[in-house]
Amino acid sequence: MFCFKLIRICDKSNVKHVFQLFIADFIIIFVTKLLSDRNMKTFCFLLLVCITNILASFTFLRSEKILLHTDHSDYRQGDTISFSGTLLEATTLEPSTYSKYVYIELINREDSVLCRQKYKCDSACFKGELFLETDLPSGNYYLRAYTRLMQNFSPTAFTLITIPVDNLSTTRYSGNIPSHVYFYPEGGHLLSGSLQNVAFEVKDENGLPVQTTASLCKGSSDTVYSNLVTDSYGIGSFSFIPDSSSLYYIRIGSHRFPCPSVTSVPVLQLNQNRERICYNILFSGDDTDTYSFMLFHRGAVCLQQKIDTAHRSGVIPFTDYTSGLIAGILLDKKNRVVSETLIYYDSRRSSANQFTTEEKAALLNSDLSRPIPDLALCMDSTNKLRTYLLTRKWGRFMWQDILQDSYDYLYKPEDVLALSGYVETESGRPLKKGHLIAINNNKGFTYDADILNGRFVIGVDDFKEGESFFLQAYNEKGKSYDYKIIMDNDTFPGVVNLYKEFSMGIKEPASSAYIDSFSIYHLPSITVTARIKEDIPSTKEFYGVNYLGEKEFENPLYPNIIPYLERMIGFEICEIQQGEDEKMSVNEKYEIRTTRGAALIGNSITRNGNTLVVLLDGYVVDTTWALESLHPADICSIERLTPVQALRYTSLGFAGAILIRTKGNDKVEPKSKGLIYAPGGLSDI
Repeated sequence: MFCFKLIRICDKSNVKHVFQLFIADFIIIFVTKLLSDRNMKTFCFLLLVCITNILASFTFLRSEKILLHTDHSDYRQGDTISFSGTLLEATTLEPSTYSKYVYIELINREDSVLCRQKYKCDSACFKGELFLETDLPSGNYYLRAYTRLMQNFSPTAFTLITIPVDNLSTTRYSGNIPSHVYFYPEGGHLLSGSLQNVAFEVKDENGLPVQTTASLCKGSSDTVYSNLVTDSYGIGSFSFIPDSSSLYYIRIGSHRFPCPSVTSVPVLQLNQNRERICYNILFSGDDTDTYSFMLFHRGAVCLQQKIDTAHRSGVIPFTDYTSGLIAGILLDKKNRVVSETLIYYDSRRSSANQFTTEEKAALLNSDLSRPIPDLALCMDSTNKLRTYLLTRKWGRFMWQDILQDSYDYLYKPEDVLALSGYVETESGRPLKKGHLIAINNNKGFTYDADILNGRFVIGVDDFKEGESFFLQAYNEKGKSYDYKIIMDNDTFPGVVNLYKEFSMGIKEPASSAYIDSFSIYHLPSITVTARIKEDIPSTKEFYGVNYLGEKEFENPLYPNIIPYLERMIGFEICEIQQGEDEKMSVNEKYEIRTTRGAALIGNSITRNGNTLVVLLDGYVVDTTWALESLHPADICSIERLTPVQALRYTSLGFAGAILIRTKGNDKVEPKSKGLIYAPGGLSDI
């Protein structure tokens, strides 16, 4: 939860906004403390997602982070990568209660996903293994981890670690001839007459960093600074007071690279002084406009106030905050970001979560528009870290997303595995009302869901990769016609791999991603279609196990069919016991119950989800009547039907059925109107 002690109310319009924030956070705190069940916590989060007006001034965007660890730092072909991870709430860095499933991908240097696996979290932790094929080319590969909730935001926030394969001593290639110099002034631009820090980055024509010495010059030949050194990643820095009447440039040998023009747009500066954050807004002399200043700690708002030339600086106590990325933005009257600054707040306050230096670096990189190379090595170097942060912007989400009244989550937290899709009638119109039955073909578990205006979402128990489901749709009357079931395709994020530039030795292939003015990377999502079969394979009859033929009934030894059914497997005949105060109908004496395992997610259509129905020549009849009244001499065959087979006859057959055929009945077996669907399952069952 983010703290509201620092929110300052500078005008009446902010009173309502702050009050609404207090209410929203109070609801979250109250429910989280009161309810320990993770499903209820997730429900409350989804409820808050739907309350679009609760945050009128800005939206608190909840997301997650993943700490991922591998058993080794390098591998060879044929090795198995053992990995483990922890799922954290992005702002508090506490174990997340939102998502229960994570996705792990192996990516090559061409940004292709070679393997995708799905794992279930246990108390926000997961572990798994990934085999490296023996014919895998040598080089660097990458493990990427994310959840469905994280897909709402930039893919730069996904966890990504490098996996060297047969490449134990990678030497970073350095560029030679400088071709491009990129400038990163503090606050985003230069302002005349004020001292500013500026970082710059030197690259060659292939985009490789150049380690070199440069000079800052102005005019024709005046040298402001000499011996500006860039590191192995081509990054250097300097501080100076820009003059609007002068033109500045970086000189490297005989090459000149012009600096950005000096502007009159205000600049936001941030600094840490012990357990306080100091802010200062630099204005040009003729600027009289009013601006808004917002401060964020790990993406959560901790300060919002009006700024003008008379109130341009201040000190904010930060004793209640732990270490993390601080982002400040300056907004104009139209809520446009005119200046942005990042610093890392190094807190002295002890935290319940003690992270290693490498883990702190990974968490910090996941908030940036571009990761910082070798970040763990400079976490203790304040000056170097500050220089690198000048070259980056906030990256987890766009500022405009948090400044709007509400935010629509395209992907909800995945707390339960679910199948979803659309049902059409023969005419191509949506089936207005009905229900859909899904059966796990491997476990026999049965599930159901309502169909409303063609749409359905059905929760299922955890299933393994490779398992399939039989699905069939029915109308309100329980009839199944030629309804077409169209399953939703899985959508996975495209690849934005900004880590490969840290060790590239050749020019990399162009990426399909692009970066916008907010330093957010965009790229097309990848749609994956699961395997679907329209033809339902028949089940083989096993004599005496699930099928009794005509010869069994040529010379019947019993007066009814109960002894014959007791020879078959997969079900049991139960005699219903009458209570002292209960009145039981003569037709409620027996029921036939399946002996298969029960699903954890129960059925809603009937209270007897494990009861088999009896079909006489394809029609449902009373179970007690059939068991006691049908004479074996009149019977041609008895067959135990699986749920998939039973649903061809009736919507009540989602636990299976006993099909009794009488002599002289030549009714053709009905054709199934469902489909078999094989979605992506879990890799760790």
